[in-house]
Amino acid sequence: MRPGGGSAARWALLCALVLLAQLKPNLDLTQAALNGEVPTEEKVAGRWLNDHAPADSLVLERKSIVAFYAGMRGLVPPPSSLDDALTFAAEKNARYLIVSERRLSYRPFLKPLLDPTSRGSPKLRRVYETPVTKRQPQKLVIYEFAPTR
Repeated sequence: MRPGGGSAARWALLCALVLLAQLKPNLDLTQAALNGEVPTEEKVAGRWLNDHAPADSLVLERKSIVAFYAGMRGLVPPPSSLDDALTFAAEKNARYLIVSERRLSYRPFLKPLLDPTSRGSPKLRRVYETPVTKRQPQKLVIYEFAPTR
């Protein structure tokens, strides 16, 4: 056997493991959805986004649940500040920001954006809010990023 033999097999295995690691969050989400474990407001918001936004939109949110139900791509915003999230959104050409009461412990700087009187940022436009009901006790708001010039 020559030196380096089997490296193609190891490379293929490494690629397969990386691909599997990338797919795992979506597989977990799919399984949770099938088990009825996905919070209702996230389903409702995703379906609304699917009906009202371009299919190729990029969505920023802590988990990609709303993006999943909208049939769109999701990215996790940086955990540091609203300004960092806005900069990240511009760099990635994101279109929507999901602010979920359920996920605030991960991005507490987004809490003021849940307040309907909050102006947030001139770079954001509030486009949808899930109704809070007994079945949907958590508030979720969708913001659209203002187009960059």
